[in-house]
Parts: sequence; structure tokens; C-alpha cells
Amino acid sequence: MEKIKIWLAGGDPLPIKQGFPRRYKSRQFNNATCYHIEVSEDEYILFQNIQVGPFSCWYTEYFFNNPKILYCNMVSEGVEFHSLIEGAAMYNMNHHQKWYMESEGVHNILVNPPHHTITALTVTPLKTFDIHVTADYFLSLIEDYPAFAKLLPALKSGKMGTLFSDKEQSALELRYQISKALQRFAQQTKYTPLEKTALMQDIKAVIASYANVDRPMSTGFKIQQAEIDTLIHIKNYIQTHFMDSQVIADAQLKYPISPEKLNKCFKILFNRKPKEFLMSERIRQAKIFMQNNPTATRQEIAMSVGYLDARHLNTLFIKFEGHNTEQYRAQLLQLSKR
Repeated sequence: MEKIKIWLAGGDPLPIKQGFPRRYKSRQFNNATCYHIEVSEDEYILFQNIQVGPFSCWYTEYFFNNPKILYCNMVSEGVEFHSLIEGAAMYNMNHHQKWYMESEGVHNILVNPPHHTITALTVTPLKTFDIHVTADYFLSLIEDYPAFAKLLPALKSGKMGTLFSDKEQSALELRYQISKALQRFAQQTKYTPLEKTALMQDIKAVIASYANVDRPMSTGFKIQQAEIDTLIHIKNYIQTHFMDSQVIADAQLKYPISPEKLNKCFKILFNRKPKEFLMSERIRQAKIFMQNNPTATRQEIAMSVGYLDARHLNTLFIKFEGHNTEQYRAQLLQLSKR
């Protein structure tokens, strides 16, 4: 943080302090290095940084009572994967005459990020999520993600460059991956090797989604970041309560969202509508039950996943797996004899 200076018009650089003010302690990720700036009385900028392998991840929140114009100087190199996940702001970079309007859902990749920015915060709270990598690491990504090759000239020249010229790219899959990563940051308790691996996978999924932003799946309507979080909660609820006959209706009561958005956006994020996802989860759980209970009857298998009729489960098993429950058990038996 010693490489960044932020100030209000006509003022001196604002002091950057480690940690969070007491009222915001609950927002702090367990394994993050935290900083804050008190812009004025009861108005703060909160920074959280977590290093995940080659990825330096920054989650920044701006809590202002009124619109503000902030000036920022920073020493910045390499590549920044930038996402505005809540709020709206206008940016002026490196003293250019052009201003860029960003709102919730806008993403971009910046090579050699600007050293000087002016930010006019128009809708707060404003929340951003940025992933910083070195130029060398970014070059290693191009082989897997050819879309990033567009940034090579800027990278070699040392000039600032962006992957999307209009800065208005918005992709539901990318927003989901960012939301998923932030939830994992918030849920972490111990930074164990297993959690490090899971975090690395989440951040790599975010990077991969940036490569596909140029062909986003259209929803036909706007969806807010909070609604993406709701869909993740509904998915987790279905997985936890898969035996309940009214699990989808119960999930909607617990996590309200319009039926249209639930069906259409759930399918985009998880490749199936909620009802299909529930059926696939029950099939998955039935397979686990059969592995652990090789002598169970067909009725016991069906009841273990919330079905009263064994024939219903058998029909679904054929639909999803291409064979019935007895054929699956025969496969398990053959595998056990090897």
C-alpha cells in the first residue's frame, strides 16, 4: 500500500491505516491483509488483499454518504483483471480527456494499469474485485487463453492497454465465478493446503471466464450481483436438502428471486434448471448410497433420496446414466472383484 496515494480535490494524501475500523470488523476476511482510509467522518475505503499463488487479489469497498471525486497516484505494473461488482463510477485515466462510465457487472483486463486516475463515485457503496499478476505470468496464460494475445502489443510497448475497448462487457458466468471466489474468501477459517488449492481453482476459474467474456450468454434481462449470490445459495440449499419433496419451493422462500430469473439464470450458471439439478443430485446421492449399501433393496435406494416409488428413480437413472439401478449395481460388483 506504500505505492498508492489517494486524496480529495485540493487536499493532501489521505493516510492509509492497517486493519479495519471497529464497525467494519465483521466484513474482514480471516486470511486477508486489511487496510482502510477514512475519507471523512463516517466515510471509508476498505481494502482487503489475499495472495493466492501468483494471484494478488484485492477486494475494495467504498462506503460514502455522498458522491465523491477521488484522485489516485500509484506505481502499478503487470496486468490487472478488474471487475466492478456493485455501484457505479466514472474513471479518467492518465489525464486523458475521455471519461469511462462503469456500473455493476462491468469487467476488463488492463495491461500496465494507469498510474494516475480520477474516480467520480456516482452510486455507493462501490465494490470492486481485482486480480493482479506479473507480465511474465500473464504471458504464460496466453497459450491456454488465445483471447489474451490481443494485449501483447501493449505489454511489449509498456503502454496501457485494455482487452475490451468499450469497457461495457458483462458476462453472467464471470460474475458467478467472482461471487464464488468471494464467498470462499469469506468462509475461510484456516489457510490449510486444501483451502489453498480450492482458492487457486476458484481464481483460475475467474481468469478462464475473462477469456470467454467476448461470447457471453445473454439473459434477456439485467441481473444484480446479489441475485447471483442468491442463486448460489439456492443451489447449495438444494444439495443439502435434496430429500425434501418441496426443496425448490422452500429454497425460493428462504432466498427470494423471481421464477423467471431462477429458471433461466440457474441454467446458465449450473447447466440445468433447478428441477433438473435436483434430479441429478438425487441420482448422485443414490449412487453413493448404493456404493455404501450393496444389499439395499430398490425401495430403500429410492427412499434414501426422497422418492417413494422405486420405478420413478429407475426411470430417472436411465435418463441421466443410460442404465437402471440394477445395472449400476452390477457394474459396482464387477469393479469390486478386480
